[in-house]
Amino acid sequence: MRGFPAGEGEGADTGEWEIVESLGAPTVGGRFDVRRDGTPKVQGVELAVAVQEFMWHLTHDAIGNLGCGVGLHAGVVAGADGRAVLLPAPSGSGKTTLTAALVASGWEYLSDELGILDPSGVAVQPFARPLCLSRSAISLIPGLMDRIPVELDAEGCEKIQVRPDDLRDAAACRTAAAVGAVVFPRYESGAATTVEALSRVETLVELLPNTFGLAAAGQPAMDTLAALCRVAPGYRLVSGDLQQAASAVRAIVRGRAQEELPEQQGVAASED
Repeated sequence: MRGFPAGEGEGADTGEWEIVESLGAPTVGGRFDVRRDGTPKVQGVELAVAVQEFMWHLTHDAIGNLGCGVGLHAGVVAGADGRAVLLPAPSGSGKTTLTAALVASGWEYLSDELGILDPSGVAVQPFARPLCLSRSAISLIPGLMDRIPVELDAEGCEKIQVRPDDLRDAAACRTAAAVGAVVFPRYESGAATTVEALSRVETLVELLPNTFGLAAAGQPAMDTLAALCRVAPGYRLVSGDLQQAASAVRAIVRGRAQEELPEQQGVAASED
């Protein structure tokens, strides 16, 4: 599954995407095409591959057609209080795996890839597409692989499209949520779990490279990001352990990160 580095997808054309069975496909296993406005873009592939291509194109179109909203390359979850936590990070930082772990433990799912801020910067819209997870990430969530339909697990595909309801029933959030915190996650093998509280300026600086189409959006997008930083505190999270990282996010939301992190870990504060 291809990723979406910030800045891509600007001005994408909209179209109607669909997955259809290939003409003359074998009855066992089947082959499928991905079409846009009736024109095949990918042909004769397994269903799992077709779904990956379909979701890539659909997400690309969404990123390029945000209207007055601002798109962040971020996972998005909401806690029991209904407030959202944004998890902006570049590809490979572990944001989707952390998103999946939080959802599996009871959080609501808004997105694993695209956080759509409204112009005020205080709320985020859901884009609850299937999560794109590696096999190694799936293995970290007990029982998840057993719940994934065999049709979505193609041999040779490292990434698998995981439906939100495979993580837990009724996982997807369908309404906008007020943003309560911004956490920038980074997975580092073997690292202790640490949380650093960021100033507003530091939070804004971290958001910039994780914002889609910022150069084209200009000052209105900057105003939205600045508004977000005024209402939602920012944190930098480094961890080599998925469960500890998820616990750290829960502690941040409860406002008790310093007390609840294990002794060998900690919280650092940045000056404003």
